[in-house]
Amino acid sequence: MLHVTNGDSARVLIERVVDGDVIAWRDALHEGPVPDVPPDELRRVRARFVADCGWSEETSALRELKERDTAVVEAPELCLWFEHDLYDQLQLLQVLSLARGRIELVQSDRFLAELASDELARLYESRLPLDDAQRALAARAWAAFRAPAPTALAELLDEGTTPLPFLGAALRRHLIQLPDPNTGLARTERLVLDAVLTGATTSDEVFRAVQELDQPAFMGDAALWLWLERLEPLIGREPFRPTARATSIDAGTERWQTPARWLGGIHLQE
Repeated sequence: MLHVTNGDSARVLIERVVDGDVIAWRDALHEGPVPDVPPDELRRVRARFVADCGWSEETSALRELKERDTAVVEAPELCLWFEHDLYDQLQLLQVLSLARGRIELVQSDRFLAELASDELARLYESRLPLDDAQRALAARAWAAFRAPAPTALAELLDEGTTPLPFLGAALRRHLIQLPDPNTGLARTERLVLDAVLTGATTSDEVFRAVQELDQPAFMGDAALWLWLERLEPLIGREPFRPTARATSIDAGTERWQTPARWLGGIHLQE
């Protein structure tokens, strides 16, 4: 059986309690383009994005993405270990879009990397086979996430996401990364600005403040640094201080024009 989880910290711990190979998915799908294209083209898009961020060399990233996708497609049996936050739920949707074998699902409302071996073993014992309703919901949600407008996601949330109990909250968190109608700020931008307005001056201080307020926390530090760079007109460079524009936006007398960025399949442009 092939086990798939969200990252290397969880992978190492899961390897201690199960038989079979364990792979880490390693892609922050809440950042950068995730358009509605075939898997081979999506791998190229994601590898280019990862390289542009400076997180990996493009060729290496593309090779890793292809190896992990191939492993999932070819596996006759899989066990998927994913948490309740946005990072994990998007990965779960992608893995389910690729998998063809028999699937068992382990979902946790606690962070896997924080669990002891006996807790992971008990969690594994509670795994359940993926049913048809879950598979259908995941397929629809993956398509809606990659759509060029948020309409399909909003409709899905209105209808309900009960078969995958953590999906609804995660997708709602995703949608508030769209610019706020009044301030123009995404939720993460609002949290960063609030952190700086209340005295955070370093990247680490901002990261801790965002993690504390944004529950369940889903964004790693490397992803947050991208947001800090885009927000330089509002917070300057480290040590951060709110600029006059930040004060105006906070007071409601000016609206933030988000820099060009992707949100799943939605391309936000200046």
